[in-house]
Amino acid sequence: MAIACGTVLYVALADILPGIWQRTVGASRWAPALGIGVGLVFMWLVAEGGHHH
Repeated sequence: MAIACGTVLYVALADILPGIWQRTVGASRWAPALGIGVGLVFMWLVAEGGHHH
């Protein structure tokens, strides 16, 4: 599971985000980066919640 998550994050940050960044302008430029950041925080919270039984 960790390898799959790491691969998805790598592709999103190294390949997809720069392409989206170049096509967007102004305030909407931060939307993809913010979405990835929120996703990372959500995954961290889910992982932390899984440790408590």
